[in-house]
Parts: sequence; C-alpha cells; structure tokens
Amino acid sequence: MKGFYDPCSTLYRCSPPVARFPLLRWASPVPDSDQIATLLSIAVRVPDHGKLKPWRFVLFEGEVRKQAGEALLALRLEEKPYLDEEQREKELTQLSRAPLVIAVISTAAPHVKIPEWEQQLSAAASCMNLVLGVHAMGFAAQWLTK
Repeated sequence: MKGFYDPCSTLYRCSPPVARFPLLRWASPVPDSDQIATLLSIAVRVPDHGKLKPWRFVLFEGEVRKQAGEALLALRLEEKPYLDEEQREKELTQLSRAPLVIAVISTAAPHVKIPEWEQQLSAAASCMNLVLGVHAMGFAAQWLTK
C-alpha cells in the first residue's frame, strides 16, 4: 500500500533482529550511561492521561544486583518461608542473571479522574518502549513480570 508507514519494519531495518535467549546466557556489553539516559527518555514517551508519570525506574548493575537479590529473598521468605533450596537460589539470583536490570515499577494509585488501570497501562507502555529501544540499539532485552 503506497504511503503506508510500518514502524515495525523500520525498527528491524534499523537494527539487527535480536534472537530470544534464556536470561542465563546474557552477558556484557550493556548500554553505557548516555545510552541508558536515552533509553529512559524513550521509555517515558507514552500516553499518560493527567501527566501522572505512574512509573519509576530502578537500575541494578554490578554488586548492587547481588545485594538487592538478598533483600528480595528476605521479603519472599516472609511471604513463603517454606521455599526449597532451588526456589531460594532462583529468588537470590534473579537480578544477577543479566549484567544490567532496569526495573519498571508501576506506581498506579487511586485518582479522582484517572482510573488505576489506565495508569497501569501507561507503565506497561513505558516497559514496551524500553524493550523496543534496547533492541533498536542492538542489545538484548527481556520483559519479566513479578
């Protein structure tokens, strides 16, 4: 169709397709600080009724990934103290399986005009923009929920 713009084909022409690899196989390199700033700028360009910015980004890199994993394991054990050793190890290492983790946290909250589900969709859109931006830069990305 003449004049039809297909953003997906443009995205894949701009960057090589990134095959889906299990997270355990990921390694460096990671985006540098300028690229991360660009990615976060891309991530926030989403529909946001009321300009609430119902998301937060937390970057985990280096030794902080292990420390955060220990804190997350402690929280998980409060919920489910009966976790077996394999489940404990999975919780402990969830942030250290990739060299960089960008957590997107939905901060949806009750609002007079904007329903929480709409705020959650805005946060989800920021996740999608982030994944697309990472892929467009030639890096691997995976969206995991918890």
